[in-house]
Amino acid sequence: MMQRIQVQEERGGKHVLYSRKRLALCVMFFCMLVVQMVWLGGTQEVYAQEAYQGFYYTYNGDGHDVYITITGYYGTEEKITIPSEIDGYKVRRIEGDAFGDCVSLTRVTIPEGVNEIGSYAFRGCSSLTSVTIPEGVTSIDGAFNGCSSLTSVTIPEGVTSID
Repeated sequence: MMQRIQVQEERGGKHVLYSRKRLALCVMFFCMLVVQMVWLGGTQEVYAQEAYQGFYYTYNGDGHDVYITITGYYGTEEKITIPSEIDGYKVRRIEGDAFGDCVSLTRVTIPEGVNEIGSYAFRGCSSLTSVTIPEGVTSIDGAFNGCSSLTSVTIPEGVTSID
């Protein structure tokens, strides 16, 4: 005959009983979460937004492969070159709507190493006339929606999708 084991815990003057089965279920659930995190390759961490020379950015990655995502622009320059690295980390992404409605921008150069331009990244940049996109970018999905003055776009051969 199996003996029922109970653990007592005192909470606010009350004794709470936990059965062995309930404890086993809790431990099993916790183990499943840990296994899932390891199996999926860890978690991607996003750190607090910071600022650098007119750009807002975040650090992204899993601790071993950290990179920068440009998340916004607060500068006043008309012609900009997005930095290729910040604090020693490569800039790899431009987040969707990062430059949305920056009506003073006329020319943007995106550096080598950036491989993702988010949807509507430059939406509504009505004065934007020229954009240079680097090799490595394969998809441009609505990034320049509402850029009514755009007359020159350098698109690399590797781009396979433009929406």
